[in-house]
Amino acid sequence: MKLMIGSAQFGLDYGIACGKRVPEAEALDILSFAYNNGVCWIDTASSYNVAESVIGKSSCKEYFNIVTKIYLDAGRIPPEMMEKIILNSLHKLGVKSIYGLVIHDPNDFISDRGKKVFSNLCAFKDRGLVKKIGASVSTPDQAENIIDRFDIDIVQIPNNILDNRFAKKGTIKLLKDRGIEVHARSIFLQGLLLMNPNGIDKYFDNITDRLYEIKKFAEDNTISVRRMAIQHAKDLKEIDRVIVGVDNLIQFKEVLIDFETDQKTEFKEFYIDDESILNPSMWRLELKK
Repeated sequence: MKLMIGSAQFGLDYGIACGKRVPEAEALDILSFAYNNGVCWIDTASSYNVAESVIGKSSCKEYFNIVTKIYLDAGRIPPEMMEKIILNSLHKLGVKSIYGLVIHDPNDFISDRGKKVFSNLCAFKDRGLVKKIGASVSTPDQAENIIDRFDIDIVQIPNNILDNRFAKKGTIKLLKDRGIEVHARSIFLQGLLLMNPNGIDKYFDNITDRLYEIKKFAEDNTISVRRMAIQHAKDLKEIDRVIVGVDNLIQFKEVLIDFETDQKTEFKEFYIDDESILNPSMWRLELKK
């Protein structure tokens, strides 16, 4: 199964819909239920507050393939600190090694510090602290720039029913042709796609009609928007893992059903190219008037 648990909500109030942090006991229940139902992949990050520590308290932690991310704060944290960060992450996770280590900000690869960042990642790999190394990116150009310079194993990309940029440009095929593992994130666009279009921030006024079209399509086809988003990521054969965050155990059980259900549909009518919408780091939100 491609499903990978996104753990941002285990440590943060995460998402545009004002999602609340999952209580620790419920997060542990989610992990136990996941393991017992064949879901053995977790995505986390050192910047997700206590998320790594919560995972470290799980009795199943040794059985999960864990990918964590290092955030160097736009260059304010020097590459020399990476060893301390990864060792601290392993300590909090309660494991001696993890499946993957990903650089959170692609600019840490693209900038002049990229060679040192990559060298450190390779050293961690050689020491057996991590099995695979990679990058999280926001645009196809970032991905192509990084893989042209560095031999990495994983690339995390945004993918959702508004965002087909990586497939359209051929970047996702390029990644697979080079044997790189592709993890899809932002499949709900930080929850925006699951919200009532009537209640969203006015920043998104230019795509309100598109969001209503998606909602109507879901209603006409008796499918939830959540299932549409999951199906979209599942349908791309180049995607190896689909990262999904949940707010509670009930929601995780529903997501699991969505993953186990196939309902083929066509999404191309919904795609947009506006990066100011597709890249949450560019959002400038206001209260809707």
